[in-house]
Amino acid sequence: MQYSNVRLGEVGISLDDAQSCTLTWGDGNIDVDPRFANPSINDYHLKSQAGRRDPAGGWVTDGVTSPCVDAGDPASDYASEPLPNGSRINMGAYGNTAQASKSVPDPEVASAMPPSGPITTYMKIQGSWFGVAEGTVEIGGTDARILSWTDTEIRCRVEPGTTSGVVVVRRLNGVESNPVPFTVTSPEIVYVDDDNTSGIENGTQTWPFSKVQRGVDAAVETASIHTVIAARGTYAENVDFRGEDITVRSTDPDDPAVVADTIIDGNQTGSTVTFNSGEGADSI
Repeated sequence: MQYSNVRLGEVGISLDDAQSCTLTWGDGNIDVDPRFANPSINDYHLKSQAGRRDPAGGWVTDGVTSPCVDAGDPASDYASEPLPNGSRINMGAYGNTAQASKSVPDPEVASAMPPSGPITTYMKIQGSWFGVAEGTVEIGGTDARILSWTDTEIRCRVEPGTTSGVVVVRRLNGVESNPVPFTVTSPEIVYVDDDNTSGIENGTQTWPFSKVQRGVDAAVETASIHTVIAARGTYAENVDFRGEDITVRSTDPDDPAVVADTIIDGNQTGSTVTFNSGEGADSI
């Protein structure tokens, strides 16, 4: 089985006779809401923002596009599908027919912010036609960790092993966006401020991390980072130094008022700060 939309994926398939039947799970299978037009009346046309066939006649548009559009076998014929057809057959009953739902444009990245940062940078990607089903984001050839995904905005984290390169959004059906550059940096200091609610975090004073742990994580993954500076505020979190010799301090360690206003509050849930091995006397 390949290039099929199967609820629960491979585990959702049962064999009546497992001794004489075998299942080979091939490429291109997905497990997502197919977004049929109206299955309650047996209308299994795929929803599309570019247009789908209405059984009553004519074409209509939808607010979302089915992830099954352009998700069929890339080796199959698609010539009978109306334009725009994405040069690929749709999954489902109407693939390679005149009633196939139309293809939306390729994903378009308008911005990927910040344009640079260390490993563990939190990025906000904005644009259009990303799709309603979660695809992938590649940064410098390495998959980012997806935190949230909509048709127009993606939030993700730059993962260990990422190198400088380009950001590419890939829809579930494999269609890729335009590339946008991203540079991996190696600073010595990163900043934290819980007032940063933008979703853009790279540890700079412009886009500080919103949590102390995120600053520590950046230091663990980037050898050049030895200091995490936290702005005044109360950080409701538990911080694990992960065995690294990292200094976490306020913006002015010599001012008692600033120090008193810079608080890590574990909220009585586990250890507020965890030291393992390798931390130093100046860690906090």
